[in-house]
Amino acid sequence: ARTAVALAEPALQLMSVVEAHGSDAFLAPRIQALAGGASLADLARDDQVQALFAPLLREHVETRTAIESSAVMENGVLRFDLVGTGRERYNKFIAYDLFPDSRYTVSVTASDRRVKVSVGSNPWSPRPRTHDIAELCARYGGGGHPVVGAVSLASGESDAAGVGLYQ
Repeated sequence: ARTAVALAEPALQLMSVVEAHGSDAFLAPRIQALAGGASLADLARDDQVQALFAPLLREHVETRTAIESSAVMENGVLRFDLVGTGRERYNKFIAYDLFPDSRYTVSVTASDRRVKVSVGSNPWSPRPRTHDIAELCARYGGGGHPVVGAVSLASGESDAAGVGLYQ
């Protein structure tokens, strides 16, 4: 988890930028560079990539702090709420880096379009996963697969996201 959260590896920096800014216009020259023999490290060192990565890294560090300060762990389930922080996306491994003893995570985020409840299982937990997360999320109209899932609610329904969620 620490490697995925540190974002020090060139591939992870490039992934962060592509995830946020990966339009065809951005990707096409980089794919050509890779086809021409450039490495991921070469692409990640590019001035344009680093200029796009710098604010993403700042946001990532701020999000990590927000998760650390708002998270509550109970019976191996880590929960946190990022509604009102302006953070709709976050690195899902932050929780497992900060709270390695967590077995599951449940988070709530919001945007203008939706409220999202994300549920995941810690792949590094010493205790095995005993719940099918897709099945749990399906009860609330969501889905996923056995180890991760989500439920989307209408925008403005962040209060509803907590009803029965952590039980």
